Amino acid sequence: MEVNSHIFDVAIVGAGPGGLAAAMWCDELGLETILINDRAEPGGQLHMIFGPVLNYPGLTAETGAELAERFAGSAARSGFERLYGERVSAIEPGSPQRLQIADGGDIYSRFVILASGLRRRTLGVPGEVEFAGRGILNSGVAELESVAGKRVVIVGGGDAALENAVLLGEAARRVTVVHRRKGFSARKEFVRAAEQLPNVEFIMGSVVEEIIGEGNVSGIRLTPAGGESRTIGTDFILIRIGHEPNSELLRDIVELDERGFVRVDINSETSRQGIFAVGDVAHPLSPTIATAVGMGAAAAKAIAAKTS
Repeated sequence: MEVNSHIFDVAIVGAGPGGLAAAMWCDELGLETILINDRAEPGGQLHMIFGPVLNYPGLTAETGAELAERFAGSAARSGFERLYGERVSAIEPGSPQRLQIADGGDIYSRFVILASGLRRRTLGVPGEVEFAGRGILNSGVAELESVAGKRVVIVGGGDAALENAVLLGEAARRVTVVHRRKGFSARKEFVRAAEQLPNVEFIMGSVVEEIIGEGNVSGIRLTPAGGESRTIGTDFILIRIGHEPNSELLRDIVELDERGFVRVDINSETSRQGIFAVGDVAHPLSPTIATAVGMGAAAAKAIAAKTS
């Protein structure tokens, strides 16, 4: 598709629930729209949900991928342009806005909607990159069978960490939860459930300094506050220390909060006129499918009002 010399009404970056909803609404409202996604398939972070989705009104799915397929099926009936498998490397605000594609070429549009979502935070310690896929788990649900009878370390203290401790504790020989603080931020029911499992233990007030092994993970080195480093053995490690927004494209262009989330108004418009952000990248308090879809619709409606 030749896009370099054409000016769209709206260019949307990211094809998760927020981006798909925005694209569908923009198309319905008569706005010429292009949806750009760095992956070949739409769905965004839905592909990171390996358990059932039960809290989206009117729809249930066994996995996030199943729900993504349903969303994509709905979007297929819309007439907006699609550019999948291509990454936006930069956004240059202006009239029109210019979006640079990593593999070459530019896309121009009157309005931009960023729907780039979140990514899981990493520890940033030695061994984390080297042992990816060799003992560092991507998902407790998806890799439950792999940990049967093995030792697992879970790093984190929120809902995801403690929920996985309960899940993996039913299969693993031993689960060790390592948290840098003295108390958990997870819901009390998750903490109580983990505490009741005899093979789940907690190491509080300690920071992971290194993931070690030869070929595969064999342990971690951690340091307690005010103490000396020590090593504990493990066969697997699951890192659940929260998320951070994929907001780099708008850094130094629009106002971000102290954690890097895009600040938006009630219509999902940023501090720079003509640039919107929807979904998890702009809503740290409610990173949910329902919120993303609603914000996508709000942005489309606001843009349509500006063009009428």
